[in-house]
Amino acid sequence: MQIGKGLLNGGPASLFLAFTIWCAFILAVTVSLAEMVTYLPISSPFIRFAGRYVDEAFGFAAGWNFFIFEAAMVPFEITACNVIIHYWSDAVPAGGIIAIILVLYALINFLAVHYYGEVEFWAALGKFLLIVMLLIFTFVVMLGGNPLHDRFGFRYWNEPGAFTELYYEGTLGKWLGFLQCLILASFTIAGPDYVSMVCFKRSARLPLVILD
Repeated sequence: MQIGKGLLNGGPASLFLAFTIWCAFILAVTVSLAEMVTYLPISSPFIRFAGRYVDEAFGFAAGWNFFIFEAAMVPFEITACNVIIHYWSDAVPAGGIIAIILVLYALINFLAVHYYGEVEFWAALGKFLLIVMLLIFTFVVMLGGNPLHDRFGFRYWNEPGAFTELYYEGTLGKWLGFLQCLILASFTIAGPDYVSMVCFKRSARLPLVILD
């Protein structure tokens, strides 16, 4: 949804560098959390780790931050679905789309855990397949598989350029464009704490002796 704005503000090179740098940080946090929760499998791990190893106030803030993040994601996803559907067709009014999505949200969350897990599994699989198909589609289009049969490849990295100037001209403008892409990456790629929940479910089944 938002990656096009980053491409416009920072250019392809800034977008690529920003996502690469941010993914490196996310990977480090993810691996660290996985190791910690494997050593100490407790419920609500990343929140309790924050209180245990830093400060109880920090754990309290981490818990509320996670709640606000999850609460904000619901209207964001509803808005995103509405924008995507209306991009292709205006047959259904915005109110109708929002109502349908809210009903689906309620039904999925009121179902038993087994069915909720199934929905999450198939939704994640669909997202993975969509990513693979988009990568293949982009590759084919870049090599001329488009209505104009234009083999553009990396042409736009040279003209208008790999880095886009934002607000100012010259180096400062390119730096601001990169920062805009980095902010976009930090919002787009989040949730390394989820791995601690998964690792907790796995580790909780293992006979471990915890020395405290």
